[in-house]
Amino acid sequence: MAVADRTGSRIGSPRFGVRNVVIGRAYTLVLEGELDLVNSLRLETAILSCADDAGELTLDLSELTFMDSTGLNVVLFAQQLCHVKRAEF
Repeated sequence: MAVADRTGSRIGSPRFGVRNVVIGRAYTLVLEGELDLVNSLRLETAILSCADDAGELTLDLSELTFMDSTGLNVVLFAQQLCHVKRAEF
């Protein structure tokens, strides 16, 4: 499953979606709905799919209606990955 693409299309279940907005090497993943244990793998996959190309990664949480501790762990994973890849988070 391709979770993120360069068109900004929404991918995911009715409860959770990830929209990828790319400008140059700046990636913004717009998260929508409920980020929980069931949906966290989708976000992790989206983060990994852009990690090699991104000079900057932003997670836009403004459209989330719920996030549990698993979701928070994926956000921290993104921060650590950006540090390793020398990308701005």
